[in-house]
Amino acid sequence: MVISAYYLQRAFTIKAFSLFILLAGLGAIGVGLFPETTGISHLVAAFITFIFMGLAALMSYRIVRSPLNYVSIILGVLTLVTMLLFTTGNNLGLGVGGMERMIVYPMLVWGLAFAGYLLNRFPEGVS
Repeated sequence: MVISAYYLQRAFTIKAFSLFILLAGLGAIGVGLFPETTGISHLVAAFITFIFMGLAALMSYRIVRSPLNYVSIILGVLTLVTMLLFTTGNNLGLGVGGMERMIVYPMLVWGLAFAGYLLNRFPEGVS
């Protein structure tokens, strides 16, 4: 994700979007470096990853075409809302693990959809 932020900046010139991807990637690196047993370090890294991935999904509505732009907004909002619910201790009866999945799964779906969009839009790559 960190490397892709550079190429996304070159392809779309939307600084906020590529910055969100960069920060989410750095957060994801932190999640890997600090396992859940490290406590606050892991939580901060996960928070950074989820917030900036949600914001990147929302920002991508300016890049992608319909219907993916609407799907991106829905998935970004879903991630941010479930993140807010999770941090306030409202697990909607799903438990901690269930809420964590409700945060992560929309971002995984968005990432796959956005990657597919990029493969279709730039089949030869970005030079």
